[in-house]
Amino acid sequence: MLFGKTVTIVTARTDRYGHQVGKVIVDQVDANLVQLRAGFAKRYKRYAHEQPVADRGPYAQAAADARKALRGLWHDAQPPPRAFRQARRNQAGPWVSGK
Repeated sequence: MLFGKTVTIVTARTDRYGHQVGKVIVDQVDANLVQLRAGFAKRYKRYAHEQPVADRGPYAQAAADARKALRGLWHDAQPPPRAFRQARRNQAGPWVSGK
């Protein structure tokens, strides 16, 4: 979708790590929304209030539809990324310090 194309970045803010947060537009299409619909991105509800009001509904619907249809990240029976990382932190092993 993006390879070899000119994109526009619409920056909403800078996060505490200095990363620009916003959306990517290519050929007048919201690439963030396309990724959500395909299940290749995750929507964090805790940050939804920082989105433009007009984007909140479509982003929430796209994320819910992808999850329900088991697209992308939701395809396998694997846990969501956050739950996977949490489980890994709770396991004892040589890669976990202090355990």
